[in-house]
Amino acid sequence: VAVEKSITDSDFDFNILPNPSQSGIFTITKNSKMSENATIEILDYTGRIISTTILQANFSTIDLISYSKGLYIVRINSEDKVRNYKIIFQ
Repeated sequence: VAVEKSITDSDFDFNILPNPSQSGIFTITKNSKMSENATIEILDYTGRIISTTILQANFSTIDLISYSKGLYIVRINSEDKVRNYKIIFQ
């Protein structure tokens, strides 16, 4: 089974690095296609939203250090598009 070191989506034109993360820190980097004020929500394995932020700059940091290791969902809302991505805190 191959493990991706990042997530890339050409529709939204962004990356999430690293994935998986042993430190609990993830960086989302956006490019020109994503709207100026995309909303980023982090959900735990139960579907509960644990964090919400607006991606206003070209990058944002997700900090899961105070949460348990495991699988999380990054939900990105940009204009009329919504995408969910799995990230792993090892």
